[in-house]
Amino acid sequence: MGLYYSLLVSDLDGTLLTSDNQISKHTRQAIDRYQKNGGMFTIATGRSLRASLDIINELHIGLPVILYNGAMLYYPYENEIREVVPKGISKGNALQYLNQILQIPARKTAAIGNQLNDISMLRIAGLSASVANAHPLVKQYTDVIVPTNDQEGVR
Repeated sequence: MGLYYSLLVSDLDGTLLTSDNQISKHTRQAIDRYQKNGGMFTIATGRSLRASLDIINELHIGLPVILYNGAMLYYPYENEIREVVPKGISKGNALQYLNQILQIPARKTAAIGNQLNDISMLRIAGLSASVANAHPLVKQYTDVIVPTNDQEGVR
């Protein structure tokens, strides 16, 4: 039996990363397990490529990565950056584009975040989650609230 949510998209700062900007061993193992079971994983961040590259490499992300709050997609295996939506830039619009190119319906996508710039992405996803340390407004847009980033909420 396959995974219901084929794609998991996570914000970085305050969500996937701990307060000391690390990915815990257990979170890394959970992502690996999800991928080994057929799930696809990527990140959506406000960061630049330069600020995200170590994490992309650490997690061996092969899917396009949403950068600059949705203004750009980075294709790791092609080592190529592409502009996504010059007008109406958001993580949500970038996720819709990613769903189209991966041919995954939004209802089969799970997303997790913690800040206001994540709301558009959370509203698109079939399953939306926020970490317990999320902005109160973000929590209003999520189906599930998981433990904080320091308590391995993405795990």
